[in-house]
Amino acid sequence: MGRLNLLLDTHVFLWHILADERLGAKQAAMIFDADNTIYLSAVSIFEMSIKAGIGKLGLPKRYQNNLTLIYVDFNFRPLPISIAHANGAGFLVGNHRDPFDRLLAAQSIVEDMPIMTVDVKLRELGADVVW
Repeated sequence: MGRLNLLLDTHVFLWHILADERLGAKQAAMIFDADNTIYLSAVSIFEMSIKAGIGKLGLPKRYQNNLTLIYVDFNFRPLPISIAHANGAGFLVGNHRDPFDRLLAAQSIVEDMPIMTVDVKLRELGADVVW
């Protein structure tokens, strides 16, 4: 497949760190491929911190109060939220109301970077989905 810049959806990242079997061998191989550059969005950090803070997400102890350690531990690249991402998310066609998904889809589109997700709704928003 060659060198690939790849954005991970939040659930894919969680499956990766928790060695969840829902992350297939093909997807894991893409994440571990040293030729690929893997990005984790600030959107995912925000989503995980909110869900952990209200008790809807259990995180490994190391990350409970500092999710930024993820970037160090996994050598993922951070993808900040830009004005272009925020603008793009607001103007996406479709009635998908999850703001996290809308921002991730917009980042995928604006950055011209596929997103690894099982969520077909991101494809419906126009993102290039890899699974």
